[in-house]
Amino acid sequence: MVDQDIEEYIRLERETIKASNIATGRFTYSYSDFQGGQAETIIEDLTENFDDFWKVIMDRYNQELSLYDRKIHDDIEEFKTLRFVNKFMDKAQPGDKLQWYSWNGGVLAYSAGLYLIREGVLVERLAFIVS
Repeated sequence: MVDQDIEEYIRLERETIKASNIATGRFTYSYSDFQGGQAETIIEDLTENFDDFWKVIMDRYNQELSLYDRKIHDDIEEFKTLRFVNKFMDKAQPGDKLQWYSWNGGVLAYSAGLYLIREGVLVERLAFIVS
């Protein structure tokens, strides 16, 4: 019975967070079939201000690295030397939208990272986390 109580608490907490996220207007949730279950995709709008892209990307990258006790970048010019980020930013143009995606298909099926959106179409994706 305790396991059911914990599962119900977790379910309710997830629903509360989801409702709060949606209420901000920055998050979109969608679901798709995946290996006999449902995969959840969460899209967060980060910025449409092209001048902020590097800083927003560095901040999100640092946020993810901090979970793994990895080196945090505090100098934007140093951060700009990372080749994988440069490859992503080479595709970016003024007018694009920067988003964070989180796709969860279950145990060992997770991916999260950046989307570069132009006129509603995905131009480039940069995964920061893949399992």
